[in-house]
Amino acid sequence: MKTIADVLVYFVDSLSQDRLTALIKSYKEFGISARVKKCGGRSNNTRALSFEDIKRVIHFITSYAEDHALVLPGRVPGVWKHGVKLLPSSNTKVVVYKSYLKAFEDTGI
Repeated sequence: MKTIADVLVYFVDSLSQDRLTALIKSYKEFGISARVKKCGGRSNNTRALSFEDIKRVIHFITSYAEDHALVLPGRVPGVWKHGVKLLPSSNTKVVVYKSYLKAFEDTGI
């Protein structure tokens, strides 16, 4: 069984000099606290969808499925969920995406 000292030695051994220097600088400046990433991540990603956009996409997909999907009849072997809807094979992702763009061009969003 490893002790905490063994784990710390392994952790410090696996650090590069740059990473160790950054940790020491952060400790001196802020004390023991979680380091905040300055770049990257979801909050800095300008291409990430907002919560309202995600709600609109989900609403569009569910209403599109209500209009175009086929409900599986009865219980199908291998499918455990009830009420599973399948889109026809003629409705590809591209077709759904183009109809999504067309729907939101009309609303001005």
